[in-house]
Amino acid sequence: GQLDQRQLKKLRFTVNDILEAMRSKDVFYLEEVNLAVVETTGAVSIYKEPNANTNIDKATIPPFDIIVDGKERLYNLEYIGIPQDKINKILEKENISKENVLLLLVDGNGNYNCTAKEIK
Repeated sequence: GQLDQRQLKKLRFTVNDILEAMRSKDVFYLEEVNLAVVETTGAVSIYKEPNANTNIDKATIPPFDIIVDGKERLYNLEYIGIPQDKINKILEKENISKENVLLLLVDGNGNYNCTAKEIK
């Protein structure tokens, strides 16, 4: 359910690589992932969190990436039907600036997962 930023860097994986690998396994919520393994072929195997189906109030519209590595993707707000001020409230609640966000995922219900960049 959390990104290991050191391993991502070591493997030269981007956040987008991980999100794509998750979606290819029909996993849309970061909280659903217990473990991701990069195989020698470069493929990513996903072991889902056993209780994820009961712990996550999934939305009809899955999470979209709104901020990746400090850069906004506000065009994705249109897909989930969430106003931009909701994103500002999330950042305020998390006490983080967009520049310090590694990944912000938001679904159609307004549920979100915010991962801060690790300080180097």
